[in-house]
Amino acid sequence: MKRTLTIIAATLAFTTFASQPESPATIPVENNLSTQDRTHFTLAEFDGFRFDLPEGCLTETGRNTFMAKYSDGSFGVSMMRTDAKASDQKRATAVVQGLAKTMHLPLSSVRQTTVNGMKGAIVTGDMEGKQVTAAVIVHKGRELQIVAMSDPLHTDWTRQLFKTLDRK
Repeated sequence: MKRTLTIIAATLAFTTFASQPESPATIPVENNLSTQDRTHFTLAEFDGFRFDLPEGCLTETGRNTFMAKYSDGSFGVSMMRTDAKASDQKRATAVVQGLAKTMHLPLSSVRQTTVNGMKGAIVTGDMEGKQVTAAVIVHKGRELQIVAMSDPLHTDWTRQLFKTLDRK
């Protein structure tokens, strides 16, 4: 059921959103993004996490969900916070394997990861011409499920999101 909700949330990330985000501070990017434009990012927050999103993303936040979509549809992300009791990296890996199977991503590329000190699991693959990254990050026994999609020119935006994902 949770896997289905995550896939639904990922699909919704590419639908039209009703509201613009509040005006968070623009973060100058000091990195080597391979895309030709030097995109500015804004700081976004969800359920005690903070991360960078490309400036211009439309966002929508629910009780346990967060979705963002770049204005031209070239990038989108959905997040869902779950209260999985006693979650750990082993469980995160199993959840990501289930997501990979459901989304027809290569199971062989599921790997354990650490993002700014938080353990989890991640998989990346291609779906319908977009790069899809699904991850589960564990913090204090709870899970943050993330599904990000980007066109080939904006895969660095997904890397920037994960590079900056941290607790407040």
